[in-house]
Amino acid sequence: MRLFLARHGHTEGNKEQLLISRTDQELSDEGKKQAELLGRYLAQFPLHGMYSSGLQRSKETAAYVTRFQENSVLCKSFPEFNERDFGDYEGKTWKEVFSLHPHLRKQWNEEKGSFAFPHGERLDAFLSRVSSGFQKVLESHSLEDNIFICGHSGSVKAILASLLKTPVEYVMELCEQANCGINELSYDGKEWTIHRLNFTGYKWYL
Repeated sequence: MRLFLARHGHTEGNKEQLLISRTDQELSDEGKKQAELLGRYLAQFPLHGMYSSGLQRSKETAAYVTRFQENSVLCKSFPEFNERDFGDYEGKTWKEVFSLHPHLRKQWNEEKGSFAFPHGERLDAFLSRVSSGFQKVLESHSLEDNIFICGHSGSVKAILASLLKTPVEYVMELCEQANCGINELSYDGKEWTIHRLNFTGYKWYL
């Protein structure tokens, strides 16, 4: 089994460096170009399963990937792969968040999995949600399949963390996820092997 995990393409919220989770933004012009390059790169891999989150920016990115597949593959939308809900901090920058909540990092480190932004989603609940969706995907495929999942920075990290058995307090500090960065892994029925993390170099030779 070969798994391709990617974050969605660029959005206006990304440009402003805003915390965006449930806000349903479309791709920016830059994001559409990124998604097209992602699709061109993945064209060399016949995909047997394609999955997006329930949000437009993820669905739109996956649609670009579909265009470059020779065989028609239906992309399934899994809300389990939606970004973590930032609660009251939705639409704010990290600078604004730390201004409002200067002890946030200390609280985050102390509470670990039980940490949640005000009126937002607990970290352990978020990880459980994403893991549930990922297990459904795995159960639907054989070891010969190539699978593509387009998620968000948080949900991609959550899947990687589940495979790497990362302690909960370090999950959100895993490898930075660029827009349309690719994480490529394989599974032989016993263990997962990482081939690429947040790979964006394909953009330079397409």
